[in-house]
Amino acid sequence: MEVFSMVRNVYKRNILYRIRKLDNRNILFGPSHCLELNELALLIWNNLNGENNTEYLINLIQSQYEEIDKETIEKDILDFIEGLADKNIINACV
Repeated sequence: MEVFSMVRNVYKRNILYRIRKLDNRNILFGPSHCLELNELALLIWNNLNGENNTEYLINLIQSQYEEIDKETIEKDILDFIEGLADKNIINACV
């Protein structure tokens, strides 16, 4: 997928997936996948609400991690989102 178009995409969480806190770990449960999310991944997950585009997420993370350059943040977020989308854990909004 073209990076420029991904930056403007809006995604929403698949309603079959839920976060549970177990032993201070954020676990994403669903019918076909189970993933542990760190705090940054959890922040992204919580903002995949069908309203915020990926550009918003990049700016949100950059405002909290100013020591990391924007290109690195963008690549990491887009890779994470692409991985979730490939597994149907999130869906692009049309």
